[in-house]
Amino acid sequence: MRPLLPVALASLLLTTAGAVYTNAAYKFTATAPKSWKQLSYPGTLVVFTGTPSGGFAPNINVTVEKLPAGITLSQYEAAGRANMKKVITNYRFLGRRDVTLNGVPAIEQNVTGRQGEFDLFFTQTVAIRNGQAYVLTGTSLQNLRNTLLPAMSGFVKTFTFLR
Repeated sequence: MRPLLPVALASLLLTTAGAVYTNAAYKFTATAPKSWKQLSYPGTLVVFTGTPSGGFAPNINVTVEKLPAGITLSQYEAAGRANMKKVITNYRFLGRRDVTLNGVPAIEQNVTGRQGEFDLFFTQTVAIRNGQAYVLTGTSLQNLRNTLLPAMSGFVKTFTFLR
């Protein structure tokens, strides 16, 4: 029975993983959730969307921002949170934790709020590497966050910085 575990795990990974996205300019790759579609959206490097529900498609996007010299992850996190409070109606901070993004120190934070007619859940992983902030954001309807979280977790785990 023991040999079946790796086979079962490999099978699970294949059924949950989608296409690999590579961005040569910002030197990273990541694997989209299976059956999610890749889109372009102004201000992002890439967006992946899942199946719409309730008029909203869950999505994961990546942005990269060049930072002034000396900006720390804590400073960037505080500035980002202040900005989110301004642009998300009924902003509610749910929590944060220290994580890594492909071995680079990062933070993961979760918030809820309203944009337009939708009550949304946001999960975000942020890391600073080589003077740039890499921001991975997943968004879903609040009542569907338990569907988004595994997709986002898989995306974050496959995110790889290229040399």
